[in-house]
Amino acid sequence: MEATLRAILDTAVWAPSGDNSQPWSFTLHGNNIRVHLDPHRDNPILNFKLSGTYIAHGALIENIILAASLSGVRAEAHILPDLADPYCTAEIICTESGVDADPLAAFIRERHTNRKSYKKQPLGTEVTAAFSAAAETIKGTKLFLTEDKKAIRAVAAASAVMEQVALETPALREIFVGDILWTDEENRSGKQGLAIKTMELPLPARLIMRHLHNHFVARITDMIGFANMARLANTGLYASAPLMGLITIAEESPSAYIAAGRAIERVWLDAASHGLAFHPVTGILFLARSLERGSAEGLLPKHFEQIRRANATIRKQFGVEASDTPAMLFRTGYASPATARSYRRAPDIQTI
Repeated sequence: MEATLRAILDTAVWAPSGDNSQPWSFTLHGNNIRVHLDPHRDNPILNFKLSGTYIAHGALIENIILAASLSGVRAEAHILPDLADPYCTAEIICTESGVDADPLAAFIRERHTNRKSYKKQPLGTEVTAAFSAAAETIKGTKLFLTEDKKAIRAVAAASAVMEQVALETPALREIFVGDILWTDEENRSGKQGLAIKTMELPLPARLIMRHLHNHFVARITDMIGFANMARLANTGLYASAPLMGLITIAEESPSAYIAAGRAIERVWLDAASHGLAFHPVTGILFLARSLERGSAEGLLPKHFEQIRRANATIRKQFGVEASDTPAMLFRTGYASPATARSYRRAPDIQTI
């Protein structure tokens, strides 16, 4: 059984995480898998109370359940099973039961981010119904979808505020530029960070990003309004999608964020099964959540109101109730293939 569990984890780690941080490790004990959180791998400014890390773990946990079905193994996840160990996000009990393979499991390794411009081709009711069916199996989450062009444009403009804030905020800019992988070799190694080719940047922007760690270059980009240009360019890019979606949670807790991660992974895998491009554009939600909870560490006061307005716009366009918390925002549609995708390192597994 150990060999089977290792094979399951080898597939499951192809889950999404912020900047491909892969903030997880595993312990095997008999037929059980314990999933552990690494609190130091994600961006501390965006990762308010580890919410982003818990979302990544939710996607990972869902992948484990799905990947297990490929081997005829039933995987039952117990979320946050140990009160004495808050960094143990799940204990997954596996039994060889001849369970049928879940159709979504076949797309775990195919799922990836595509940051290109999307075609205007509508997705159709069959696809949107499939998204809703994929998400509704995860309790405590809601999925909102919009194909309205004006709403998409408004949400695109709001979410693109993230690019301006990130490029104008020294702490965010240093982390962002420092996490870029510039060579194919670095990417293939599974190293943490975003491969430059996955960012789909035009050559001038790529050259600027290459040198943004230089304070003189950073000052020049501030003078010419590079951050604002990036915001406007990304507004158009995001608005090219024929559909945008939002996943909300009813409470702010580790278990709720894990549920959001499970839901977004199921929707993302379903999108992959339909041959769709998919791109999370959720950074602005993390910044807004930090401000709402009184944590503005690393952010600049000049951006506070801009972030709040962007969050309010997203909530309004999707019709989110005041009691619900936006957790994950995405765009999807048909597009040409992504130039590149991020790889994964081998899973860190201990046996006891």
